[in-house]
Amino acid sequence: MSNLRHELATIIARITARGWCPATAGNFSVRLPGEPLRMLISPTGVDKSLIKANDLLEITRDGKVLQGRGEPSAEYLLHLALYEELGANAVLHVHTIWNTVLSKEFLADGAIRISGFEILKGLEKINTHEHTEVIPVLENSQNMAALAQKLRAVLKQNPNIHGFLLAGHGSYTYGDSILSAYRHLEALEFLLEVQARAGARISLENKRRLKMAKVRIPKEQLEYTEFEAVKYFLSTIGIGYERWDTSRDLSDTVPAAQILDTYASEIETLKASGGYQTADVIDVKPDTPNLQTMLDKFNREHWHDEDEVRFIIEGHGIFHINPKTSPVVAIEVGKGDLLRVPAGTLHWFDLCGDKRIRAIRLFQDPSGWTPRYSESGVDKGYMPLCFGLSYIPSQLQGL
Repeated sequence: MSNLRHELATIIARITARGWCPATAGNFSVRLPGEPLRMLISPTGVDKSLIKANDLLEITRDGKVLQGRGEPSAEYLLHLALYEELGANAVLHVHTIWNTVLSKEFLADGAIRISGFEILKGLEKINTHEHTEVIPVLENSQNMAALAQKLRAVLKQNPNIHGFLLAGHGSYTYGDSILSAYRHLEALEFLLEVQARAGARISLENKRRLKMAKVRIPKEQLEYTEFEAVKYFLSTIGIGYERWDTSRDLSDTVPAAQILDTYASEIETLKASGGYQTADVIDVKPDTPNLQTMLDKFNREHWHDEDEVRFIIEGHGIFHINPKTSPVVAIEVGKGDLLRVPAGTLHWFDLCGDKRIRAIRLFQDPSGWTPRYSESGVDKGYMPLCFGLSYIPSQLQGL
């Protein structure tokens, strides 16, 4: 027992030195030889970096402290499940940034699956990088007895795993010795960090490629490009703005009916919130017949007797809004942007240089979508360009 105390205390010190147990987080145990089952476990509610060999508690299967001061964490029941279901001899539980982030991200999937990395061979009985490691993700609970029962069911279904995650809580790894448990911990934490960093990089690259709406106020030389800033500013002038998922496989040749079916759930939500009755798909290309005549209907300042709602699937366009509380606002929309221009709002619309727009439109009453022109001429002061948009001084209007 003395040797196990010192070995476990040494590993705890190594783990905490890596920053894997902030504040009072984490718990660690080793199974003691013989029957009935007993374990040495770290006390709860203390900074684990301060734990010495003599601070470890000896407890029974039902959590009774036989030796030491303090109380074991209620999570000892999870250690017990690993001992009894998988034959573990040591259990290590840590809270790292990466395992916490991924535990939330993959909760709905029920597991993280990782393959293709050489470090996988650091796990017991794994001898190829082609192995797929399954790391179950369980929903956390304060009812530890119920959580332990759920864990036992997962372990019975996945007897060859090397660890699991609790959502928003951290990771558990185990081994047939303290050193093998630590080896598994290092390997899994490395793999989880790789997974998280790769996901963050992909998300950042996708964000960079994303044609997020741009809001400009040319007269004041202001511009907003971040989602929250765009959404907030547009809300102040009565314009609704959302982002919808566009990762679905919709090629340029997909028929309108399939597009409407793909976004049926979102469309029904919009219908319920805005009283919209019908939806269709508008598909405009550079070779669309009478394209300029069509554009000329909407590139002059006008309003409608009902909302104008557009979700952009492909292409780009620019709405100019002439609100009562602000100078003219230019909103460049692209793939994934949903804009709602309320009835009665003065505005006009142009395509961008690619002359391409494919969008879902929603109507309260299609007959109410007829443009009503203000004939103010204010639209003549703004260039219909989506890139490098500039404000034309008033003295040049009408030229």
